[in-house]
Amino acid sequence: MATTYDAITMIQANLSSWYQALARLAHKVKILLHQYRDHPQGYGTGLKHVLLLFWHTRHPLWYLVRTVASQPEHYQACCQTYLSRLSQAVRNQTFSTLEQQAPRTLRSVQWQHHRFFRFIKTWYLLTCELIDSIIERTPMSAALQTKIHWFSQWYISALSPANIYFINPTVIETTWRSKGLNWLHGLNHWLSDCITNQGYIQFNQDAHHAQTIGIDLATTPGHVVYQNELLQLLYYQPTTTKRRPVPILIVPSWINKYYIFDLRPKNSIIRWLTKQGFSVFIISWCNPDEHKAHFTPADYIHQGIIKSIEYIRQACQTDHLHTIGYCLGGTLLACALALWAKRNASHPITSLTLIASLLDFNQAGRLAALANGKQLNWYQTLIDQYPLWDGRRLATVFNLLEPNEYIWPYWVNRYALAKPAPYLDALIWSADLTHSTKAMQRFYLFDLYQLNCLARQRLYINDQRPLLANITTPTFGVCFTDDLITPKESCLKSFQQLSQQPQIIIAHGGHFSGLVNLPHHCKRHYQMIQPTAQSRQSGSWWSAWDNWLLHLEQPIHTALQPIIIKNQPPAPGQYCLKSIIPTCCHC
Repeated sequence: MATTYDAITMIQANLSSWYQALARLAHKVKILLHQYRDHPQGYGTGLKHVLLLFWHTRHPLWYLVRTVASQPEHYQACCQTYLSRLSQAVRNQTFSTLEQQAPRTLRSVQWQHHRFFRFIKTWYLLTCELIDSIIERTPMSAALQTKIHWFSQWYISALSPANIYFINPTVIETTWRSKGLNWLHGLNHWLSDCITNQGYIQFNQDAHHAQTIGIDLATTPGHVVYQNELLQLLYYQPTTTKRRPVPILIVPSWINKYYIFDLRPKNSIIRWLTKQGFSVFIISWCNPDEHKAHFTPADYIHQGIIKSIEYIRQACQTDHLHTIGYCLGGTLLACALALWAKRNASHPITSLTLIASLLDFNQAGRLAALANGKQLNWYQTLIDQYPLWDGRRLATVFNLLEPNEYIWPYWVNRYALAKPAPYLDALIWSADLTHSTKAMQRFYLFDLYQLNCLARQRLYINDQRPLLANITTPTFGVCFTDDLITPKESCLKSFQQLSQQPQIIIAHGGHFSGLVNLPHHCKRHYQMIQPTAQSRQSGSWWSAWDNWLLHLEQPIHTALQPIIIKNQPPAPGQYCLKSIIPTCCHC
């Protein structure tokens, strides 16, 4: 009797869970339909952007297919190796080198427990290895090879057995244990993302809405000491009794928010700098709307960076200033300092630090694959069609840089396993993009990536050429080993554009993880590039950079004047709080 009662209770609980999940689904379908009815163009733009990105891969991939079909004898050795290793896999043999190359979604222990799943995984990895070998053997330019490698990865990663749910052992096990509820919850997550993303490939929105800027992230005490239509200049006082004699100005990219430098207290770069005695200033760019769609690169340089430099020099009563540029912020900072050096030769900047910044875009990695030919014609049409460049388009491209890291693990965990989005600070920040004006997007895509005007000395800012040779400031260059956005090879080539030999560091990590790499919890390493040798060091590159600044500050004996704070708004300011991410559906 008790067993029958327990079984009935369990069935009722399962039915109740199914009913609640179905009710949430019905409600979200209703929201989605209303949203599409009211704003169909939003979904059309996002889906069209994603589909056209894939459509533009056809020419390079078709070139690969034609070449292989016309000269099959050149690939005979690759195919024989593939078939030999595949026959070994049928006999249950594993390959340690392949296991190390497996994407994150194929590393769970469930893929090793059963012979069938182990063979499926090995078959897929061997096929990926075969395709890579064919691409490397095909005669083509380095730029075309980079493009084909990247484009082929989009399709190869999509066909991973982990993404085919009925042969994914983790999904099968979860479905059995949850009585199929994981599919309802996963569909619930998918509808939420459809409502929020509107057709773009952009993840981690739930995590973003669960965190509040100024409360959970960007919490270092500071003030807005200067602002105009384009920026708010934030100031953070040193927390030590002894002040460093030279203040710091940080210039982030205009397509992201500044708070990658101020995530949480444990990994805040700004908080760490104030503990070293620095007076820190950082630019918080506006998130432009239709009323600010007229801003140009000249505005960002003159009304943004140069105005900030002038304010800091006047407010701190000093002629000395350390400047830091990150990503595109470093490119823009180099342009500003080239113009500053020409106009203010008697007031040089103390130092320039470029972190993952490109000055020469001739070999700019995977992103350069989208900055040529028909892709640019399509981008030009989009730029002309809309008053602003939607930041979610860039988020889609950034996610496609490494789909096995940024797309498919999320796809499997969120939609098939019904897991919540990971609350990773850097991922939350990277999803919080901003819009760009037409002029800035043309500058980014055409002047920099396509034409490489800065390195070729053909860039004009209000009829003035920012010549990198004018920058005689001592320079510190940082690039990261696993950076896909600004590859280390491109950064090293960019640093050679400067007139003085910079101090260069190659740090372990990616575009975001390499930056947020503070000394007190660092388990990574970096390589100091000397004129005659290279030395590998354990720990954080920030310590080496701080020592480099100390050396520059030794001849400076004047004390830095503190800024008097009177009724200034607190950091992070209002510009940082404006988001392009729609309100998430939590129902």
